[in-house]
This record gives sequence, structure tokens and C-alpha cells, in this order.
Amino acid sequence: EEYHAQASYVQIYQEKILDLLAPKSRQDEYLQLREDRAAGMWVISKVQRPTVHRPEDVHMLLKEGMKKRKTAETRANAQSSRSHSVFMLYVTKRDMIENNT
Repeated sequence: EEYHAQASYVQIYQEKILDLLAPKSRQDEYLQLREDRAAGMWVISKVQRPTVHRPEDVHMLLKEGMKKRKTAETRANAQSSRSHSVFMLYVTKRDMIENNT
């Protein structure tokens, strides 16, 4: 068996989806949520999905994304995010078949 892990981190702000892991050139580009009928699920188009190998990689991505979140001060909270963020971890398993030739 072989496992492969990737992560993505998005923010939903004012009903728009932003990729918190996008390179600076695409930081303000809004993403689209669409249904992938073949896979039977909803997907976010063009979202970055870097490979992660260990927990430290995940922690680094979370810290990177937190720096890019949009925040604004409110009367109740000096650093209100006024948004929702979603961190997704994708783990896939591939069965390895031995070749005994």
C-alpha cells in the first residue's frame, strides 16, 4: 500500500472563495465551487493542493494561510475574521501489486 496526502486551505469571505495557499500572483482570484458529477462530489476549481509528508508540513500550511486571511475590526472583536476558513486534507491510498516475474 502507498499513501499520498495533499492539503488545501480556502476562505469564504463575502460569499466568495479565496485560496489561502495560492501564490501571490493569484492571491485575489476568486475560485468557483462546482459539482463534479463523475466523482459524485462538489469541488473547488483551481485550488492549490500541495503535497504534505509530515505533520510539520500541515502546520506550515496552516500558518501560511492564516497570514492571508482577511480580517476587519468590529465593535465586539478587534480582529474579527468576518469569514469562514476550511482546511482540507486529501489522503489517497494506492494498492501496490507485486510483480513476481
